[in-house]
Amino acid sequence: MKKQLFMFFAAALMTSGLVAQDLKFGALAGLNVNIITENVDPEPDGYESSTTSGFGFHLGGFGEYAISESIGIRAELQIQQRGVTDEIEFITTDENLELTTTMVDYKQSDLFVQIPILVAINAGESLSFHVGPTLGFLASANAEFDGEEVENADEGRNGFELGLALGAQYNLNENMGLGLRYTRGLTDLAEDNEFGGTTFNTNYNVVQLYFSYAFGG
Repeated sequence: MKKQLFMFFAAALMTSGLVAQDLKFGALAGLNVNIITENVDPEPDGYESSTTSGFGFHLGGFGEYAISESIGIRAELQIQQRGVTDEIEFITTDENLELTTTMVDYKQSDLFVQIPILVAINAGESLSFHVGPTLGFLASANAEFDGEEVENADEGRNGFELGLALGAQYNLNENMGLGLRYTRGLTDLAEDNEFGGTTFNTNYNVVQLYFSYAFGG
């Protein structure tokens, strides 16, 4: 009985050691370029689709398990700050029905908890490609019109974002890496995006440049 228990624990230790060799954890941080695209269907005559852009940052951690020498599964947990700015045109009329055009500065800042679940494809010792879905959760939303803060800026916002990510990472050595990734938001920013038979689709497009550091592997 003692011999069987010894063999069982020895096998368990050997298995856990092999798994540990194939599993690594790390941290990452970097900058975002955030672009909100808008599309209208059906598109009115003379309408031009608009884009809003800005900068932000992200930080978080990751775990990656090597299924084989060429393929692995990588899961991340990120905090993403997404900022965009724009200049919006307001047209008003006075008592003489004369039109007045005013340009107003608009700023938006969203905080997301982002969970990418990626397939890592190794293309050699230093280069790998990442592709897979992302799950995003809106933690907070802030907006300003001409310096005035908008109350309840998260009202009417979609609290969940499904996305698709595609990127690459170059490993400088066993621990440090540089990565570039594009994430396309597949779900709309608003909960209700249809008004009077017209659908307004707004989506996030996020380009990330990051530095990563792996603690194991």
